[in-house]
Amino acid sequence: MDVRGIVLDCGAHQLKAPGSIPVKQMLHLTDRKVPYAIGLGNALHSPDDDGRDQPDQFQRAVDLILDVLEKSPEPVTVFTTGSLRDVAAAFHREPELLRRKIARLYINIGNP
Repeated sequence: MDVRGIVLDCGAHQLKAPGSIPVKQMLHLTDRKVPYAIGLGNALHSPDDDGRDQPDQFQRAVDLILDVLEKSPEPVTVFTTGSLRDVAAAFHREPELLRRKIARLYINIGNP
């Protein structure tokens, strides 16, 4: 699997229980270098919200998604687990880029 980026969902929660710790551990154990970023801090306010009103510290995941897609020479498969707010915000910022560069979007959501 060619992992090009990891988004840590629910940025406000990441400040309390950082997912970056296990990500760093797994990258170390596998000797891989994969960019990762904390996602939007809060839920989107409407179906067309692009998340730009949220603090800068929570913008990096949307930027990472857009950057990976822009740099990819071919369409990619996106695997998600969680809220998808960062994918939705990325779509609202650059809809044509996502339409052109996402070949498949696998969605795993829910709350046990």
